[in-house]
This record gives sequence, C-alpha cells and structure tokens, in this order.
Amino acid sequence: SDKQIKVKFYWLFILASIIPISYIPTLNGYVDVACYFIALILICLLIDIDVTKFNFKKAVTIACLLVLIVLMRRYFAYFVVGYIVGYIGMYVTPLFYKENKNSKRIKMMLIGFSKNILCIIGIPLAILFIFFREFLLRSVFNNYSVAYSAYQNGNLFGNFQLLSIYLGLFITIMAIAGIIFCIISKKTRAFSIFLLLSILCSCILFFM
Repeated sequence: SDKQIKVKFYWLFILASIIPISYIPTLNGYVDVACYFIALILICLLIDIDVTKFNFKKAVTIACLLVLIVLMRRYFAYFVVGYIVGYIGMYVTPLFYKENKNSKRIKMMLIGFSKNILCIIGIPLAILFIFFREFLLRSVFNNYSVAYSAYQNGNLFGNFQLLSIYLGLFITIMAIAGIIFCIISKKTRAFSIFLLLSILCSCILFFM
C-alpha cells in the first residue's frame, strides 16, 4: 500500500489536541503551547505520506512550518532536528521490505526521497539564511549548554525519568505500547520508527 495509515487528518489532530498534558503549559501561562499545535500538524502531515515519492505541496508545507516553529520558539529547533532524523528513518525502514529489494525500485525510492528531503531541509535553510541570517548563525554556534546550565536536572536517564513523571504513568505506558504495536504492524512500522527516532533525538539533544 502506498499509504501507511488510512485515517482522517482532522480526527488525529482533534484526538491529540484533547490530551490533558497539552493544557498544562496553557494553564501555567506559557505561550509555547502554540508551537505544540504546529508540531502536531507536522507529525500528522506524515501520517499518509509516502516519503519515497516526491510530493512538492506537502514538502513545501512541511518546510514552511519548520521555519515558523523555530522562529516562534528557538528551542523547538531540537524538535526540528528530531523530525528530520525521524523522517530519514521513515524512508530507510521500507528498504528492508522484501518487495523493495529490486534495485530499480530502490533507485526510484531514493530519487523520490532525495527530492522530498532537499525541499524540507533546503527551503528552511534558505529562508533563514536570506532573511534571518544573524538568528541562524547565533542559533547554530551559541553554546546553549552553558547559557541554560541553571535548568539542568542531572543526567540523561534522570531527565527521562522526570519526563515520564511529568507525562504521568498512564500516558507514558500508552505511548510506549502504541509505538510497540505500530512497529509490529508492517503498515504502520515506518511511521512508528519516525515517531520513535524523532522523540528520542529531540529529547536527548534538549536534555544535553
């Protein structure tokens, strides 16, 4: 199947929007919650996409949203890096399927993926370099581990423990169970790999 999950975009968005944990920043008065919904849209855009086929409209939409979320809150750059790493993992996963062992098929997948990733990475970098060059250079070369050292809470494992406490036992178990279930199912495996890699990558970078 070209589509990995046949679910309506708006149902996924509504479902994720009503998770209670998303309202904690709102109740605490943080404007950062606006970025949460952009991140949610970015994730939902990959639900029914075939990363091995070039989709100019979606690639440009994703690229523009990645720029927007970074400009709104700079630390969401960690999410962007994790998103791209997960996107690459989403492409690599189907390469191990038996039906994709054909060299011609692999070549077609590589061409489609390359066009998508060039748009998703190239457009944001071009926009930032042309219109927000100082912001881009400062974001890349500043030492944030020193600047935000007061917010550090122990080692990497301890930070993941704090994250699970913040989310709560029920949501943590459901999230882990959902990813495991999706990995088992071939139709949802690539998307679950994207979620797993993007979450781990962005969290590890943020905690460091």
